[in-house]
Amino acid sequence: MNRRSHTQVIVVGAGVAGLLSALELRRTGLDCLVLEAGSRDSWASPHCLEIDTASIQNGVVPMPCPDCTVHDGTHGGILMSPGGIRFEFSTLPIRLIRYDLYLRQLLAESEAAGAAVRFDTEVTRISRTEGDSRRLSVDMVQSGNRLAADCDLLVLATGNSTRLDRQLYAHTGISRKIPSDSWVCALHELWKIRGVNGRSVAFPAEPGRGAYVVGRHGPYSVECTWVSPSRDLASCLAGTLPGDGHPPPSEVLAMLRSKVESGAEVLSSAGSSIPIRRPLDVLAGHGVVLIGNAACQVFPATGCGVALAGHAAHMLAEHAGAYCRDTGKPEILWRYASSYHRRWGGIQAASEVFTRGVRRLGRQGWDVAELLMKVKVTNGTDFLRSLELRTPVPPAVEWVRRSGAIVRLGTRFGPLSAIMARALAVQGLYRFSYPERPDAGAMKQFLARASTLVG
Repeated sequence: MNRRSHTQVIVVGAGVAGLLSALELRRTGLDCLVLEAGSRDSWASPHCLEIDTASIQNGVVPMPCPDCTVHDGTHGGILMSPGGIRFEFSTLPIRLIRYDLYLRQLLAESEAAGAAVRFDTEVTRISRTEGDSRRLSVDMVQSGNRLAADCDLLVLATGNSTRLDRQLYAHTGISRKIPSDSWVCALHELWKIRGVNGRSVAFPAEPGRGAYVVGRHGPYSVECTWVSPSRDLASCLAGTLPGDGHPPPSEVLAMLRSKVESGAEVLSSAGSSIPIRRPLDVLAGHGVVLIGNAACQVFPATGCGVALAGHAAHMLAEHAGAYCRDTGKPEILWRYASSYHRRWGGIQAASEVFTRGVRRLGRQGWDVAELLMKVKVTNGTDFLRSLELRTPVPPAVEWVRRSGAIVRLGTRFGPLSAIMARALAVQGLYRFSYPERPDAGAMKQFLARASTLVG
């Protein structure tokens, strides 16, 4: 790469969202350069993640190679809901994937498609190119050398990093000011189970199956465990909101390890912050788009983001070619944001409404676990709906049927009905009212209505 070069698209970040974007953009014929601050040897951390089966089968994300797959969901699993309700599933519509191996698979596929990937490269500054307001200039440091490149389109797939946020706002007007309570702390560990006669773990996780324990450590918390059929390996994820006075995920996993009958050794550990909110209000600016965790494209109910990043990458590729090759008009990039919000924003927003509402009731002294159990708001069908990236909020007809239980239990359960009604309303708002063009007046009106519903 020369001291200053030009490429049609620069992607910042070689995580799943960045590499999926590069792969889709290359398939449309666009030149693509991916910049990653980590080294090629260590940028992919060895932990596991879940991808819904439908997104794999439909080609939204590439089919994981056999070495990547830890569990394929065919042996089912167990859900423990708030209040101790137990649901059995013969199959689960998800696959458990080794993140590092899948990331290296995506890297190989992206490079085979013609994307250039540069590791050990940190972006230090983004600015407008003098004499051509359409282009952006990206300054970077690569292995100690200062370099620069111009591009027509900049794709930020930087996760929850805020380092470039001031420059992002200055040149595009995109704001990424996200409240601290909109992120859940998550920690994943791979365990080596010692002893051939061990039962793996002392909570519901049977060999070859998965187990989900929801709500044990607060209104929004999850413990997810998969145990290998041979009982010698376990994948464990804990997510909590320590800011609400609940234990951090490290303590949750330590408590789980202490219950392993034959002992467990931590083989790898990786932590992250997962957004539990709707996507950012604005995903596209003049020559810049956000994708993945950087855009809060994560399903709040489950923390799944790979499939949503895949959907977003497909949507972006549909419009990026016209933007780079034709006019560079902002409304072309806005179509990516609008199509994403109308398809997925409402589902994420409905999940956020439910999450925030339940947390608020907990702070007000409500026994949320008992409430959810008695009125049967959550059941196995709702859980599977979340894993399939559908709204966890029951359809209107189903909710009316369940509302009878609330009525019979008295008016003290009224606030829960209000939460569900708001969740349904915000889902419809995103689907039918998110502006299809970058109109400031229409956007202001939409945001006012969305803020009222989300609370």
